[in-house]
Amino acid sequence: MDHSVNKTALGAIEDDSWLGEKLGEFGEIHFQLGLDWYKLQADFAMAGREQCFVYSHRDKAGEYAILPVIVDHQSSTIRSLATYYTSCYLPLISEAGGGDSLVLILQYLFRVERFSTLQLQPLPEGASSTCALQTALKAAPEAVWSAYHHSVNWRLSPAPASWLEYQKSLPGQLRNTIKRNTKKFIARTGALFDIYLDDKAIAEKMADFQDVYHHSWKQPEPWPEFIPNMVAHYALTGRIRLGVAYLAGEAIAAQIWVVNGGTAHIYKLAQKEGYGRLSVGTLLTAKLFKHVMEVDGVQAIDFMSGDDAYKSAWMNQQRALLGLIVHNKGTVRGWLRSVKLRTRKWIKARLNR
Repeated sequence: MDHSVNKTALGAIEDDSWLGEKLGEFGEIHFQLGLDWYKLQADFAMAGREQCFVYSHRDKAGEYAILPVIVDHQSSTIRSLATYYTSCYLPLISEAGGGDSLVLILQYLFRVERFSTLQLQPLPEGASSTCALQTALKAAPEAVWSAYHHSVNWRLSPAPASWLEYQKSLPGQLRNTIKRNTKKFIARTGALFDIYLDDKAIAEKMADFQDVYHHSWKQPEPWPEFIPNMVAHYALTGRIRLGVAYLAGEAIAAQIWVVNGGTAHIYKLAQKEGYGRLSVGTLLTAKLFKHVMEVDGVQAIDFMSGDDAYKSAWMNQQRALLGLIVHNKGTVRGWLRSVKLRTRKWIKARLNR
């Protein structure tokens, strides 16, 4: 096996046609695993001091692994190239398995570049790439590591082709709320639901989303430029579904969904305060469910990260999103951190007896 590991700056990916092609392929599977997503985060959701790199290894047999990361030399730490806006991060590996390639990347990080700590999140529990990473860590003698709970992901899979079929499976209270409040809402003057698909229409109506968000219970975005630029970028390739509910010409609820790789990702939801009795956010969600099922024909619907109570009413699957903290005991700083980690684990085990 070729033991060479490549380190490519995020801004130089275009110079490596193979790497750019692979990142493009993974972006078609899940939009948060593609080059466009990594660049959007670097441009609009980071302070500008972060150094973003992609480590990769491939052999002659076609096995490969790709690890996009943020490098912090000051703390001797490598973190997943993920931000507040990320709900899925994975090492990118070949279908045949990239375990050996992952081991070589880890060895390169620990033995050649001598980083003390590696922290990766959010990793979907049970995903083949997550399992391959955990196996690779077990094969790395320098690694002292621990998994921790990061968040939760709710999904509907498989997604029914018919909204009416799916509606029958909803809890009675939710089903009745949709039926009863839809009648109440559409009876009001100027009540309207719109779903925007065209990039020009989306660009115009994002002002409605921003207005709803600003007057909702939501906290201000930590990176205000990220969502508008993310939406504008993916709208160009027809992947955005912007749903807006209006009453008498005023936008009162809005949602951003991303349809990609056969999955509809429910990305951002907002409802103006004062309209809770109408359940207009729930009604808009129902309209978008119907659209992605019957028009887009998606195979799955993903509620991204967060264990909000309402999500379980819509979804049929739950999985944990993990974090992995890895210390390199081959460096002084990493060894000290590993001692602290082992001590914490020992204390926790004693307390749980």
